[in-house]
Amino acid sequence: MNQYLIFLLQAFVVLNVLSFAWSVIGVFKKHSEMQYKYYRVLQFFSILQWLVMIKAVFFVHFDSDFKIWIALIIQLICAVIFWTHSKIVKENGFTIVFSMDKPQRFVQKGLYKYIRHPFYSTYMLSYFSLSFIYLDLIGIISSFTILFLYYKGSLMEEEKFLNSDFSIEYSKYIKRSGRFFPGF
Repeated sequence: MNQYLIFLLQAFVVLNVLSFAWSVIGVFKKHSEMQYKYYRVLQFFSILQWLVMIKAVFFVHFDSDFKIWIALIIQLICAVIFWTHSKIVKENGFTIVFSMDKPQRFVQKGLYKYIRHPFYSTYMLSYFSLSFIYLDLIGIISSFTILFLYYKGSLMEEEKFLNSDFSIEYSKYIKRSGRFFPGF
């Protein structure tokens, strides 16, 4: 096995875990009007998934360079999307999953042109990729739970936009963009 590839994969997984933790725990926590039952479940399964990700790259035997390459490419893509869009939402504002806040802006920059929830896509892609590549049952179960929670959260967010001053524009946006991936 290529030790350099393993090191790079480990580095990107640690970067993504820390980035996602900052987002899910740090940013979300600042909003007191959140629906805590959903947030607490999301937080629990996210932490579980982060542990699975760390286990997958630090404590699992790598049986194939191909798997390492696939995992590395996916984790790299996730890191780039996450930090690019963190900058976009910092500059333009955003609404938080499971919060009762009212949308102040409607962002359509970057992947937001094509995907309504690029952060959720990034989390799910990162989680599912390692869980399936390394066939971790707990990771697969927690990934599906997180998928359900983000799907529920995306419906709630979209409802907020449809009941806001952006309703007409957002209705058109829904027709030309995918929820988690372009065209889906």
